[in-house]
Amino acid sequence: MTRGPPPGVGLKEAKALANRQGKFCQNTKGRGILYDFAIYLAFFTIHVRVRRTRMIAITPAEVLFAYGRDIARLRRVPVTAVSLRELWVRTSAATWQYFLVLDDQIVEIPAEAMPENTGSDRHLREDALLPDRSTLPAMSSHKEGTFACPLMGLPK
Repeated sequence: MTRGPPPGVGLKEAKALANRQGKFCQNTKGRGILYDFAIYLAFFTIHVRVRRTRMIAITPAEVLFAYGRDIARLRRVPVTAVSLRELWVRTSAATWQYFLVLDDQIVEIPAEAMPENTGSDRHLREDALLPDRSTLPAMSSHKEGTFACPLMGLPK
């Protein structure tokens, strides 16, 4: 009886998914890392922690119970108007579920719509659906037109 894929397979697939979205930078292995890698997009940065589950699908409540320690680490990364925290979970059915980690809740990010059928029955895991963040409500705390960069001084 096999014990499943070797460690690191889920992280390898997640890096391939991250590479499809934009540039990413992987954290080195070490004690106390808060996230596995960061994805740099045009307007924001996403800090991602990757985990696996033996379940076919997982709910936000189950994620909070099963990965409470990882969520606590992710919550140590400050959230700003240009920074997000996400937990990516690879299920036993080789599908991905994405969760936005906020200070007070966990929100599931739906996957993109299914791509057109290519006629191939073989499904490449690196071709998995990506998170569709456009369906999430606006989570930023600033109001339109009132954001000021803290690194820039006030205009004179």
